[in-house]
Amino acid sequence: MTIEIIEPSSENDMISTFLLAEIASSRFGESVLNSVRMIGGDRVLIENPNVNDSNENDLRRSMLMNYRGHYFNGFPNNVVWNRGELKITDIDKLRTINFDYWLDFLDNTRKITTVAGKIRRGSQYQDEPNDIFFQIAQSQEQLAVNPVILVGQHLDNLTILEGHFRLVAILLQERPNQVIPAIIGLSKNMDNWVLY
Repeated sequence: MTIEIIEPSSENDMISTFLLAEIASSRFGESVLNSVRMIGGDRVLIENPNVNDSNENDLRRSMLMNYRGHYFNGFPNNVVWNRGELKITDIDKLRTINFDYWLDFLDNTRKITTVAGKIRRGSQYQDEPNDIFFQIAQSQEQLAVNPVILVGQHLDNLTILEGHFRLVAILLQERPNQVIPAIIGLSKNMDNWVLY
């Protein structure tokens, strides 16, 4: 892989990035907003986060666990987080999460490139209209701003934690020089995560 590590990051950065991506999602946006309301917070905590503020970080962690806690069963607590970049050619080496929602469509390959190929051939992914992928592909702002979140034991076995739809959209754009921002979490215990 040609993934480049740029600078250290943190779990707080990952959580705020995760929430920012999902608040804009047609699939998860309402769940994020409900979680914000549950804690009596404001969406500014997500849209303008201060990851150096421990109170804000605690609130964002609570928001994420309110609607996505099951997603992190077995997730290790010794993850080292970094910001990095990957090239479009690296996407083929990434695995999807180990979740039926993706596996059924992927013929158990766990390759996100399989989704893009099937969509190009007209297959419909789950209950999602295929135009959602093309809408994301046309939205340059979303592709440029929101990093994908990848996790693994080391850089050559990364699994997509967040950003599956954006990666499919990037593949549909067919821009060979696309550089994709990422937050990358590494832990030797990542295989304890139920979705790894």
